[in-house]
Amino acid sequence: EARENYLKAISLDKNSFALWNQLVLTLTDLKKYDELLKITTEAIDLFPTQPVFFLFNGIANIQGKKYQEAVDILNRGVKLVVDNNSMLELFYSNLGDAYYQMGKIADSDACYDKTIEINPQNAYVLNNYGYYLSLRKQNLEKAEQMSKKANEIEPDNSAFQDTYGWILYGLGRFE
Repeated sequence: EARENYLKAISLDKNSFALWNQLVLTLTDLKKYDELLKITTEAIDLFPTQPVFFLFNGIANIQGKKYQEAVDILNRGVKLVVDNNSMLELFYSNLGDAYYQMGKIADSDACYDKTIEINPQNAYVLNNYGYYLSLRKQNLEKAEQMSKKANEIEPDNSAFQDTYGWILYGLGRFE
């Protein structure tokens, strides 16, 4: 219902940033990524200096497996972020994911490193980055530290526990 009401409200007032923002959040909650892509593309045209629409457009592209498009729009949007580390963290973590899916490992690692620099408590990035390092059998000690920290932050997350076990296995710590 909220989606429908926001769409009606926007049809009456296309220039309300707040309405577009709420619609984007609603579509994200509903996991309607095709519609999110369409709406954020329109919102970027209306509000070209608002990084939030670039972020969610990038997320929609990632969900649609359009990784180059995601990287392009996220790199445009990250330049618009001013004094908002939480938003920078989201941009860089999504860029890391998109670059990884494209096989651009150095770029992916650099984005994950930036994310962790901004927020050393980002359990999602700590886990995924550690896992990706372990798959490549690179920097396993760093991977272990990141995975251990992710598990300390979210101790009951089975995916994080699985990653930690996999890294320990890779290190030969079978116990």
